[in-house]
Amino acid sequence: MHRVIPVIWRKSLEKVFSAHFGQLSIIFLWLSGMYFHGARFSNYEACLSDPTHIGPSAQVVWPIVGQEILNGDVGGGFRGIQITSGFFQIWRASGITSELQLYCTAIGALVFAALMLFAGWFHYHKAAPKLAWFQDVESMLNHHLAATRTWVPFLGRTIQYMYLYRLTNF
Repeated sequence: MHRVIPVIWRKSLEKVFSAHFGQLSIIFLWLSGMYFHGARFSNYEACLSDPTHIGPSAQVVWPIVGQEILNGDVGGGFRGIQITSGFFQIWRASGITSELQLYCTAIGALVFAALMLFAGWFHYHKAAPKLAWFQDVESMLNHHLAATRTWVPFLGRTIQYMYLYRLTNF
């Protein structure tokens, strides 16, 4: 049974659909900033070289109005605030072992943020999905499953190749 949905609802559905791409863009932008600041301001490589004596620190408090007292010695000649967020462990588990890899990941996340912005614009202005697509749950599920089945194995293979490259080049 087909229901008649007013045009204003159809426009709202199109706006919500394209807004999802904008939200993904913001998430990728946040991730890019996290990786960039981790590469630029942290002691990630030093912490990896001697994790038992050098604590993870990704932030240094600048000497403004006596606030530098918050900086502590985390080892390895680095003064900063010791972090316990687990970012260093997540990066190491992902196979990231240098600042260059953090910078490259930040650039990749920025590219994906731009791609998501373009996808949101494209799906709103050029190729907005029809109302029938929103009402057909099976087609939406197939769309998400196709994306998941495409990207997850690709990313898994990429990580495996990174590990193999690292193991063979030591």
